[in-house]
Amino acid sequence: MLPIIDAHHHIWDLEANRHPWLQEEPPIPCRYGDYHALRRDYLPADLRRDAARQEVIATVYMEAEHDPADPLRETRWVHEVAAREGLPDAMASAAFLDRADAAEVIRAQAAMPLVRSLRHKPKGVARAGDHDPAHRIPGSLRCPAWRAGYRHLAESGLHFELQTPWWYLPDALELARDFPDTLIILNHLGLPADRSAAGLAAWREAMARLAEAPNLRVKLSGCCVPGRRWTPDRSCRRRWCWRRSASSAPNAAWSPAISQWTGCWPPMTRSWTGCGRSSPACRRRRNAASSPARRRRPTGSPSDPGRHPSRRTAAVGG
Repeated sequence: MLPIIDAHHHIWDLEANRHPWLQEEPPIPCRYGDYHALRRDYLPADLRRDAARQEVIATVYMEAEHDPADPLRETRWVHEVAAREGLPDAMASAAFLDRADAAEVIRAQAAMPLVRSLRHKPKGVARAGDHDPAHRIPGSLRCPAWRAGYRHLAESGLHFELQTPWWYLPDALELARDFPDTLIILNHLGLPADRSAAGLAAWREAMARLAEAPNLRVKLSGCCVPGRRWTPDRSCRRRWCWRRSASSAPNAAWSPAISQWTGCWPPMTRSWTGCGRSSPACRRRRNAASSPARRRRPTGSPSDPGRHPSRRTAAVGG
């Protein structure tokens, strides 16, 4: 059985903490449609039960849109859970980069022993057809206030978890180049929800361009189609996993060494099943990427992987 370090999962206790999207009525709309089945507690025992058929040797908790008024409360709670339950082994916390207290929150999060990265989903339009390449949307990747907060990540030694749809990946490339000492981890493959030929072609082109930045990594997860049941054949991993891009640039491909497989529990409860059904070539590359040496590689600054030896990523492909 392949040892797995799950680079992205959630847990939540709806009695102990406030998660507006899981508790408020009516439910906040989600890009994947009806999510009433998720509006319940999901704790380490549930994760272990759901992952029982896999050899999970370590996990990374991803912030779960906890009460935005107090992002540090979520971090403290996760540390309490880890001390009691033995997981997670690391976490990505929340920080709101366009707020006046961004620098203070980033420093406080960086001081917590399990925190390796931060996430703040930038604002933008929900459809590719509405996207203006010259935009200056407040709270977006091009927002001066958002970038002012982002600037503090380099001094903290934390990575950044980027969740944004593919039409904003040119902005992400600008961000990566403007802040080369901050490692960016793209969540959910740039959200390729449009599976039409034109939609996938535009997504592939955006992903190929993004791969030009040396301080980028990608998580192979979240490959859902709104309103449709998930199946392995519907996963864009099968169509594109580890494929060379059309670009001739030598580093313009997402290789196993810079990619991370994630469980994304509880929403993506069949993602590893789908991984097992992917092509033989994909499985061979996945196995190579998750070798013990690869798994244990320390990650600090992209230009100096050992700069923060106390911070080690628990993610396949690191």
